[in-house]
Amino acid sequence: MMKPNHMIQSQPNSKIRSKLSQDDRPKVRSPIRILCHVTSSENNCHLCMRYLDPKTAQVKQRSGSTGLLGFQKSKRSTAYASEELIRKMFNQLHREVKEEEHRVRIDLVFSGYGQGRVSMVKMRLQLGFPVRSLSDATPLAHNGCRPKKPRRV
Repeated sequence: MMKPNHMIQSQPNSKIRSKLSQDDRPKVRSPIRILCHVTSSENNCHLCMRYLDPKTAQVKQRSGSTGLLGFQKSKRSTAYASEELIRKMFNQLHREVKEEEHRVRIDLVFSGYGQGRVSMVKMRLQLGFPVRSLSDATPLAHNGCRPKKPRRV
């Protein structure tokens, strides 16, 4: 059985109207979200960064502390030590995602009341990565447990 003529003929502008194939479409990439935990105590300062690697689609984690940089004893808790820590960590991050740097978004989570807390924020602003959110996860005391009954003598 023959098909009618109008079904066989192709439309003259079919190439113009055809949609782009999957390979020809521009790839829209989502931003690289980095979760950065900063723990600043009386004696030390820790920094931990987690992100999804765009090339291998694996979660990568980078962590460091001022003690690992070679600062000893009371020098670990100084503002200078925490500046050096964040400079080292973000330079390492910059090397890993240098071609995708424009897509990096950072979520900063702070905890603790050490000296390095404020200097971490200042140093991060100098390095130029955009911060998406700042949050504080410092545990706060809320009167705690009931004290023991006083002893009567």
